[in-house]
Amino acid sequence: MVCIVVLNWNRWGDTIECLESVFRLEYGDFQVVLCDNDSTDGSLEQIRAWADGEHPDVPAAHVLRDVTGSATRKPRPVGGDEGRNKQPASSLPGSHTLGAGSFTFPPVSKPIRYAEYVYDDIERMADATNEDAPLILIRTGANRGFAGGNNAGLRYAMKRRDVEFVWLLNNDTVVCKDALTNMVKTMRRNPSAGICGSKILSYFEPDRVQSLGGCRFNKWLGIPRHIGAKTAASLAVDKPGVLRQMAYVTGTSMLVSRPFLNDVGLMDERYFLYYEEIDWVIRANNRYSLEFTPDSVVYHKEGASTGTTRSYRADFYIIQSRIRLTRHHFPYALPTVYLGLVCMLFNRIRRNQWDRVALMLRMAAGSSRCRPTD
Repeated sequence: MVCIVVLNWNRWGDTIECLESVFRLEYGDFQVVLCDNDSTDGSLEQIRAWADGEHPDVPAAHVLRDVTGSATRKPRPVGGDEGRNKQPASSLPGSHTLGAGSFTFPPVSKPIRYAEYVYDDIERMADATNEDAPLILIRTGANRGFAGGNNAGLRYAMKRRDVEFVWLLNNDTVVCKDALTNMVKTMRRNPSAGICGSKILSYFEPDRVQSLGGCRFNKWLGIPRHIGAKTAASLAVDKPGVLRQMAYVTGTSMLVSRPFLNDVGLMDERYFLYYEEIDWVIRANNRYSLEFTPDSVVYHKEGASTGTTRSYRADFYIIQSRIRLTRHHFPYALPTVYLGLVCMLFNRIRRNQWDRVALMLRMAAGSSRCRPTD
């Protein structure tokens, strides 16, 4: 059994598109755990309506097509004998009528049976093994960030005695139908592996790589770099070379083993956004290796929860988490990390991003007034 944990915060259109691709997976034994971080845009109502068959189409701003044609097979039924569409497909406002060859059309059979829990239910739950709904909805009750929101799903998964792996998957992704199958095969061939990554391609430029599994990491500057970023997706992948460079698996797609979870524990929720993945790997203290499956392909929109990678919100959490990680794991590198932040400050000045300059100065002064509002 694999639990697929998807975290949503105010991006229900992306999440529904992601779920449409996930429920097409050829891997037979999985359960989707959707954690909602106290969205204010009616996300849970929209996702429930989608599962009930009341959203016959994907309300996405852009629809990715599977140019390989591998997604054109008939969607697998979900939810037992309830797996029939309540109504014929038609377009919703702002959505697209999709053609054959997309990852999300025709829609998977609905209704999809779901069970819903609040955060405290998971804490009190003794054993979730007999919960057989294909879709689990968890209301986390607050915006707990990436680590905290995903941890709610991880806590649920660990209450199931039959879970072998947990797949942490960003909600602004769509996945190829064999993405999970190929990762599970990789992990079973290497029992010492704790986390496995996918080949992450750009959703909007599908012929370009965002990341080959994960990132390099320069501890002296506290800066990660995606392996293979912006290279052509068609190029052959040197898997051993990727693994030699990999410091951690990117949080876009992480298949985590049960032994790793039992031994290392959950992600550190003090990292609201960013750097929680590398902290997780460092805490494992080399007891588990990392893996990478080039044949597990995931398309990622990137930056949906923070606006862009250069937004005020992103800058705040990147700086906060970079300093936290360095203080905790590499305190001897603090001088060079701070020097790098000075360079970042001058870069923001050069771009006339004065709100970011003020942010960095307030953070340096220890002000609490610079935290972004949710």
